[in-house]
Amino acid sequence: MSIYKRGGIWWYNFWFEGRHVQRPTKVKSRTQALKMQAIHKAQLALGKYGLGNKKEIPRFAEFADRYLEYSKANKPAYVVERYLIPQSLAPFFGKFRLNEITPLVFEKYKQKRLANGLKKSSINRELGLLKSMLSSAVKWQLLDSNSARDGKLFKLDEPPCTRVLSYEEEEKLLAACDDPELQLRAPHLKSVIMVAIYTGQRRGEILRLQWEAVDFNNFVLIVRKSKTKAGQGREVPLNSLLRELLLKRREEIPGKWVFPSPQNPAEHVGDVKNSFKRAVKIANLRRITFHQLRHTFCSRLSDSGVSLAVIQELAGHASILVTRRYLHPDNELKIKAVEKILRAEKTALPTTKSTTPDPRLTRERNPRRLQSIVRNRVNRIDVRRANLATATEAG
Repeated sequence: MSIYKRGGIWWYNFWFEGRHVQRPTKVKSRTQALKMQAIHKAQLALGKYGLGNKKEIPRFAEFADRYLEYSKANKPAYVVERYLIPQSLAPFFGKFRLNEITPLVFEKYKQKRLANGLKKSSINRELGLLKSMLSSAVKWQLLDSNSARDGKLFKLDEPPCTRVLSYEEEEKLLAACDDPELQLRAPHLKSVIMVAIYTGQRRGEILRLQWEAVDFNNFVLIVRKSKTKAGQGREVPLNSLLRELLLKRREEIPGKWVFPSPQNPAEHVGDVKNSFKRAVKIANLRRITFHQLRHTFCSRLSDSGVSLAVIQELAGHASILVTRRYLHPDNELKIKAVEKILRAEKTALPTTKSTTPDPRLTRERNPRRLQSIVRNRVNRIDVRRANLATATEAG
């Protein structure tokens, strides 16, 4: 159907020059909706043949620079987007005008990145950013519609990773950070990892941490920005070990950033992905990502008996359903739970025997029942004697 009704108003929906056009009319009359659709088609046709005011659609490479300025000023995710856009998206989409990024081009990018050995989840992350960028272009009236919106992401069949760092692995990982190579390349890595394990903060929150957000008097870290739309910031308490670490670092590190960039102290550290991978390799640990340190924080709180509501607040989750995904009881607790079931089984009646008692055993073992049986038998004997005496007298 070219038009349809949704939410009480009419929408029109058609394709033009390989672009999918879909708009709400904000009217409740079907006739008016058809007229609005016809006008939109006419305007597009006039633009195609140069008879109307044709909008100059920028190329992706030009638009990317403008978008990154917006991201730097407004989005906490800028720390990731400033790498993904120039290194991943721009080399492929840079030559295309924004209206030329159709679902077919979208699909070609997916297949190329997959052939390069990239994981499906990583490709989805890149394409999700592309869709967000084009939606911004529509809001800024640089583009009539976001045709990439109809592009399909990969369906992820692999289960989510539930990897949690053990205390022994934590010691090995922190010891690996003292390696001379890592001390030269990333002297901040050890402190960053400790903040992640002991506060559960996201990587971007940690790297953007400023000294004014560390309240040493009240033992808290103040997270002013949250990843989620519902997030209004939060306070995360500091344990004694982390407080001492940050106090010592405050004496050594000038400026406003807790983790300034070694190359440019006026900026914070951009990322720790490569140095973290190197530390994991030096420690000879099974693969673990930086975000799984946040899993470790939440799981350890749960194992210690902390309620879901408290964990949700500390982690800054908008929903307690999100918090539940982070809780992975360690193997020792699972073994204890199974052991409790085993102990309970030892004291229970064997399930192979009947649970209904034998009536004969019950009569023998129940004194009251036995007395009742004796009284009944005595009464029957007395009745028989009385009947016999009566018959003798009558004879």
